[in-house]
Amino acid sequence: MESLNSVGNAVSNDKSNLDAGCKALLGCKAIAAFVVKNCIAEFEGMSVDEIANRIVGTPEIGLHNVDDLPERIDEKNVESKSVNEGTLYYDVLFDIRLPDNNKAKVIIDIEAQNNYYPGYPLLTRAVFYCGRLLSSQKETVFHNSQYGKIRKVYSIWLCISPNEKASGVINRYELTEECLTKEYHFPKQQYDKLCVVMACLGDITSDNDLVRLFSTVYSSDVPIAEKLKTVRNCGIEVTNNIRQGVDSMCNYSDLVEAKGIKKGVEQGRIEATVKSIVSLMRSLNLTLDKALDTLGVPEDIRNEVSKRVTAVLENK
Repeated sequence: MESLNSVGNAVSNDKSNLDAGCKALLGCKAIAAFVVKNCIAEFEGMSVDEIANRIVGTPEIGLHNVDDLPERIDEKNVESKSVNEGTLYYDVLFDIRLPDNNKAKVIIDIEAQNNYYPGYPLLTRAVFYCGRLLSSQKETVFHNSQYGKIRKVYSIWLCISPNEKASGVINRYELTEECLTKEYHFPKQQYDKLCVVMACLGDITSDNDLVRLFSTVYSSDVPIAEKLKTVRNCGIEVTNNIRQGVDSMCNYSDLVEAKGIKKGVEQGRIEATVKSIVSLMRSLNLTLDKALDTLGVPEDIRNEVSKRVTAVLENK
């Protein structure tokens, strides 16, 4: 049997390959179309094949930098660095033609997010991604002051490991109009330019097709045959690319489970500490730093505990 250290090394060494497999699965046209069908109102009622045929070209995986797109949206391998986070790339990015207009296109970003508590609000990051997708259209989709040509953008986030309360939730966030004085309405197409969808997985019995499909694919308890059956039941043809993507997710699940064995004790220690800190802050009205000091939280877990406490308090 492999040692826990060798298991941990395997997780570390294969992480980038498994991440690439996850994105490759989402980048399959049929899978991307299925996400669109279940998240974007304009495409509701269409079949997966009909939606896939409206995707322009091939969904691009990890090619476009979030921080800076100085050339065209269809340019490859554009890079720049964020001072704090390094180079950030959209997981899967593509244009799609709207159902009622072959010439009108929207831009869709699909993100797979495993870490539900990264130390900042995921929803706010998704809004930022939409902002970048909008601003990057200047001198690419439109020039000078031709703002009427701006395409609507969507950022769809598949949260693989949400908390129990969020599991199975799909929320959509858009700009809306509110009349503060007398009633007067501007054309919706002038302001309806961004949409964020947060889809929280973790429920393989969900009545929602999207939640059930991806919860099943990412589960470590479901055999590959059952995963592929679920894919077919959702109206998706199982191509070689999809089969390979699902197979890579099986490997991903196995490694995550192995990593959990290695880190189980540490994670339990962190979770218990987070609960104690939150309770202390609420009961004694302490600041986070004061609560950490009062409990004498060790330096080796202090940063992680701080991130999780902040996330708990923000999502209360």
